[in-house]
Amino acid sequence: MVGEVKGGSDGESIESEGFFKSSRGLRQGDPLFVVVAETLSRSLNKGGEKGLLKGFFVGDRNVEISHLQFADDTLLFSSPEILKIANLKATLRCYEAITEAITGQRSNFYKSKVFGINMHQEKVLGFAGILGYSVDFLPSSPPPWSGKTLKGMLDHIVGRVERRLDTWKRNLVSKGGRITLIKVVLANIPIYHLSLAKCHVSAALRLEKIQRRFLWGGSNEKKVISLLSWKKVCKSIKAGGLGIRRIRETNQALLGKWLWRFGEEGSQLWVKVIESKYGSSAGRWESVDNYKKKSATIWRDVMKLKLKFGKGIRFRVYKGNQIRFWLNAWCDYRPLSDIFSDLFLVAADKDALVRDYFIRSENGVVRAPLFRRDFFDRELELVDRLLLFWKRSTSRVLAWIKESGSGTQGGFLG
Repeated sequence: MVGEVKGGSDGESIESEGFFKSSRGLRQGDPLFVVVAETLSRSLNKGGEKGLLKGFFVGDRNVEISHLQFADDTLLFSSPEILKIANLKATLRCYEAITEAITGQRSNFYKSKVFGINMHQEKVLGFAGILGYSVDFLPSSPPPWSGKTLKGMLDHIVGRVERRLDTWKRNLVSKGGRITLIKVVLANIPIYHLSLAKCHVSAALRLEKIQRRFLWGGSNEKKVISLLSWKKVCKSIKAGGLGIRRIRETNQALLGKWLWRFGEEGSQLWVKVIESKYGSSAGRWESVDNYKKKSATIWRDVMKLKLKFGKGIRFRVYKGNQIRFWLNAWCDYRPLSDIFSDLFLVAADKDALVRDYFIRSENGVVRAPLFRRDFFDRELELVDRLLLFWKRSTSRVLAWIKESGSGTQGGFLG
């Protein structure tokens, strides 16, 4: 086919032969896209196992990180050795040769950058020349989750919410529409940041002030009287409120979710990094308590919620090798240390695991001694009550305690 295309400022004619080749490429979310991304990840992992590639190591357990992926973006880490850099280039070229033939996917050389950490600039330029990428520099400013920078990031979020309000005709929206906009839009704008870092009190109050003012029809220029306290507005619908989430409570719930995931996702890379840097308890359900001295700001804020979070979970037991007998809630909705506080004071090992108090023999399971002295007469009743809490082993499942109309009940996942 011979076609004629007119374009340009002079409307010149361009003759072309054959059909125009049109393609949309591979989209994110396409199953084939996930397969292709997994191919690169496995190639890099295989190169690390063979000793051809080498990333960097984290913590006392030397957890190696060679690459991180998010959608179609990839961060590659390598030791500053010419041979390792050359092997990395060969891995990328082999990956391109396979994927380009199947999907047309290639590396973007114009967007790819090489960063050097604690290295001379000449060495970084040499590595960039091997890879065929350009050199860039890491920002000198502190990370966005530290100190004043975090507060500035939250101020930016407040500004985004205020700019979103400027595009709405609030006087033409009914109260029901305003409630929907608050729940669907205004409350969800800061969700991502609230799940990563502790929200400053000032930022939370400013965000709630914007929501409250919008609900009652006010603005920066126009002040209105609130018909109901914000505390009552934020109650659940069953409790007579409107079901709008409080900012600080939402922030604590989202940060507490990391504690839940830490106990549930033991095989994930981020959990291994946390354990390697800060260690974990004997039961491996939580990080150790010395987080105040050396942990990053984000994890320190998460660990501050440990006590509050622990009141909302309980455990079932498999073998009892990951659950602490006194300090984890596995017999009831509270730890045994709270229910039998007097007996906990004379416990032989306050950090003992459940399995430490069961000895398997030919005649069955025998309970091991629990205490470091004999009991007084007034304590015998407490011991009898404690023995009633000892149930047979079932399954080790981290469970969330749900509130119901008749009290608390165990809500088990998985």
